[in-house]
Amino acid sequence: MIWPLRDKTVHEAQGLTRGPVAVRRAARRDMAACAAIYLERRRERFHWLDPDSLRPGDLQDDVRGEEIWVAEAHGQVVGFSSMYVAVSFVHNLFVRADWEGRGVGRLLMDHAVARLDWPVTLKCVVGNAPARAFYERLGFTEQRRGRSRNGVEYVLYMAPPPEG
Repeated sequence: MIWPLRDKTVHEAQGLTRGPVAVRRAARRDMAACAAIYLERRRERFHWLDPDSLRPGDLQDDVRGEEIWVAEAHGQVVGFSSMYVAVSFVHNLFVRADWEGRGVGRLLMDHAVARLDWPVTLKCVVGNAPARAFYERLGFTEQRRGRSRNGVEYVLYMAPPPEG
């Protein structure tokens, strides 16, 4: 189905390549590009947050303790994901605006689900309709709803089980 890549050793050692885009473990040199994507896309899409409250340094604080992977095309970071491996939770998935709709988000999610043990979960704000539609197209199912510490309603999604 949508999670055909299960050999974690191959993914970690060689990266995951589809066309001109490769997924690899983030390096220190990638963090400025990831932070720029994180800031830009949250300012564009996170209407429940005050855009003036968002800062370039937010990513460093928000991914502490997480494993970060980048999607790279032509030597540039075009997206990234971060996850808590121990609990199989995908925390962030962001793609540069000019790469949206070109399969980068799908590639990053395919990698995350292949990298983590099932069940794989993620949270998405109820008001983030484009992200919710994306996850649902990938077969994620709503498990429950809740509210964050700041009162924003979210959906907890679970990835479909791996095949085989």
